Amino acid sequence: SGLERAKSSTWQVLGQQVLISPLISPNLEPLLDPDKPAGIPRQVLDHNIELSRKNLPLLLDTWDGYDAARQRLLGDLQDLAGNPVILSGDLHTALAGNIVPRGGTAPVAIEFMTTSVTSPGISKYLPEIRHNAISDASLKLNPDLVYMETYRHGWLHMQFTHEECVGEWHLLDGIRTETYSIEVDRRLSVRAGEIAAGLRDA
Repeated sequence: SGLERAKSSTWQVLGQQVLISPLISPNLEPLLDPDKPAGIPRQVLDHNIELSRKNLPLLLDTWDGYDAARQRLLGDLQDLAGNPVILSGDLHTALAGNIVPRGGTAPVAIEFMTTSVTSPGISKYLPEIRHNAISDASLKLNPDLVYMETYRHGWLHMQFTHEECVGEWHLLDGIRTETYSIEVDRRLSVRAGEIAAGLRDA
């Protein structure tokens, strides 16, 4: 009913907490340094590494754990929304993706995820061999993801006009000092009426 009411608006923006885009985990073993400290107990880390060898979804407490419900939602967006944009968070990771329904070929929605300002993210919990080792591997394995940055913190700035929707990730060079610099790490957009064409650099 909310989508029906929003039909007259250029954009239909769904703000919700967790990642909707599918996220299959790469094999974590070659991406992690076991000698570095991890933000999770060693037993949990070893369990996650074992599961990742099968390229299962990375997190089942997101929409990846509720695929039937996700498919119903995407069906509603496809049928009722002209320009659906999903805003999410929770992973403390900067991320963007084109959301393609299972069995589909074109996006029916676009997702923008904000990172955290200071709270630890993937790179703090999993001891990467280098910054963004996991995100680089994840982008290769998940072709509908367009952007993923697991190391730096900051925020997402969104701008909506009648012509396009633009997301900018403003990231900090550090969070432990009073002096720091900020840069726009990535700027992605989608034009109104062109959701099926997906995200592009702005």
